[in-house]
Amino acid sequence: MSRLIASPILNASPTLKTAMQSLLILCSLTCSAISQAAPDQVVLLHGIAKSRASMNSLAKTLTTAGYQVINLDYPSTDTTIEAQASLLLPKIKSSITPDRTVHLVGHSMGGLIALVLAEQLQDYRLGRMVQLGTPNGGSEVADWLEHNALFKRFYGPAGGQLTTQARGQHAVDDLSIELGIIAGKLSVDPLSSLIIPGKDDGKVAVMRTTHPGMRDHITLNVAHPFLPSSKRAQRQVRHFLKYGTFERQ
Repeated sequence: MSRLIASPILNASPTLKTAMQSLLILCSLTCSAISQAAPDQVVLLHGIAKSRASMNSLAKTLTTAGYQVINLDYPSTDTTIEAQASLLLPKIKSSITPDRTVHLVGHSMGGLIALVLAEQLQDYRLGRMVQLGTPNGGSEVADWLEHNALFKRFYGPAGGQLTTQARGQHAVDDLSIELGIIAGKLSVDPLSSLIIPGKDDGKVAVMRTTHPGMRDHITLNVAHPFLPSSKRAQRQVRHFLKYGTFERQ
């Protein structure tokens, strides 16, 4: 019968055992620290005719929560939504670490660009996506202004893609990422709200923010321009990124 061979550590002196135990604890703490030092990444995408400055408050909140935030600028009125995603893709790839989870958060049209980017980042560890006031079903305001020369000059090719007809042509049911949507129901633009049916945030109807592939949807008493800077919205963004659902009391 074979004999079990005792480990040398078990037969070591008390002093050596204590040293080995201390080393084991130190290794455990070091590995834990390394794990904690590699936070999830969040890419922020501003809305049309805006800049990264409009997302600074949200970026600060997420950074404080422990995320590595990549807050990007892009020429939102120069090209189509798809072309802007292609322009952003190499910037994102050079800014993120492939073996760490990356989330996407977009305000307004930025949420539409996030949908395109999610399909182009399949080789990365995609986490979750949050849209803030994104016109997934288009906007009646864009419908009304579609042929206005000033609108076309100011908002460019992407502005024409925000109509209800245009967004209906881009509808996709299946998503490769968990999607949470935050809609606003407070308007500071009464003229636009006269055009928009039902509850709205002054730019987009609540019903137009929904997406067939969404995991959760919540409506807040916040106007469209202030969704990224709203503390209530920011709290919901953090909650969805962490748990995959919005917080309800």
